[in-house]
Amino acid sequence: VNITRSQLEYATQRVASHGLSDRITYKLAPATELPFEDNSFDKVVALESAFHFQTRAQFFAEAFRVLRPGGRLVLVDMVPLPYDHLSLPKRLMSSLGLHIWKICKENVYDRETYAQKLRSTGFNARVESIRDTTLVPYAHYAKAELAKPERLAKMNYGIALMIYGPAEVILDNPWGLMQIDYVLAVADKPK
Repeated sequence: VNITRSQLEYATQRVASHGLSDRITYKLAPATELPFEDNSFDKVVALESAFHFQTRAQFFAEAFRVLRPGGRLVLVDMVPLPYDHLSLPKRLMSSLGLHIWKICKENVYDRETYAQKLRSTGFNARVESIRDTTLVPYAHYAKAELAKPERLAKMNYGIALMIYGPAEVILDNPWGLMQIDYVLAVADKPK
C-alpha cells in the first residue's frame, strides 16, 4: 500500500522482472484507509513509514481492523520527540524539519506514548528503542559517505542536505533541535 503512484509502478515492474507478480500486488491507498476487509491479514508491516501517516494512531486502528485475531503488526519507525520546551527559534527550525520530512505534528510523542497508543487501540504491544544500534551507526556512515568528494559529486545537493542535517542532529545536535528516537514495535491483536 502506497500513496505514490510512481513508486507503485516501479515496484510492480521489479516484481514482474523477478517473476513474482502472482505473489505480490500493490494498492494505491493511504495506510489510514486500508482498502481491505476486516480480519484479512495475519501480518501488517510498516518500515520507516508510519511517522508520515496522518495520523500514526489512525494507522494503528486500521491495522487492528484488517488483522485477524492473533495477527501481528510490526513497525520500525522514526519517533520525533516533543520539542515544546525549546526556544522559539529552535521550535521553528524543528517544525520546518517536520514539514520537509512530511511528518504531522500529531505524530510527535515519546516511546511510552507510542506504546500507549497501540495498547489503547487494543493491541498487546511492546516498543523498544533501537536508536543506538541502528540510527546512530547509520548517521556516522552517512556523514562519512558525504565527506567523500566522489560520492558528493554524484548526489543532488538538496538530497545531500536532507541526509547531512538529520545525521548531525542524531549525532551531535549542534543546533539544539528536536531529538529523534528510532523504535521497533511489535503489537499483537488478541485472539
